[in-house]
Amino acid sequence: MERKSMKMSVKFGGAVAAAALVVSLGAAGVYAQDKAAIVKDRQETMKAQAAGLGEVKKYVEGNGDQKAAEAGVQKTLAALKSAPSKFQPGTSLEDMPNVSWAKPDIWKDQAKFEAAYKNAVAEVEKLDQAVKTGDKAKVQAQFADTGKNGCGGCHTPFRQAKPS
Repeated sequence: MERKSMKMSVKFGGAVAAAALVVSLGAAGVYAQDKAAIVKDRQETMKAQAAGLGEVKKYVEGNGDQKAAEAGVQKTLAALKSAPSKFQPGTSLEDMPNVSWAKPDIWKDQAKFEAAYKNAVAEVEKLDQAVKTGDKAKVQAQFADTGKNGCGGCHTPFRQAKPS
């Protein structure tokens, strides 16, 4: 009787171990999918920022109106303010080659990344104020500063350019 119980115990233990292995392998696959979803969401957020800034560019070039530019800046700000949570560890270009273009420096120098992010928000907020004035010369000057110091302040040190 004891021998039968021991056999059953071994079989049950083996089944539990096999199930645990399947679950852990499944979790690894889900984690990989989650990372891919995080990167895709991050990239969509960046595209939304660019689309919003595109409305400002149209306004500066005489191909858009002030209201559309104001809405574009708000779209950019909303996307930008959601961005920090989209930079999760394990989603750099080293972790996900040819999928992510985020440099590992984001996670290695978090303080520098955070400072660059805060500066980008400040530049877009200045752009918002400039657009509200309706003065295209001010808008154009701040648009250039936003691109160079806001967007460029993050992209230059923290994003690898995609190969052509």
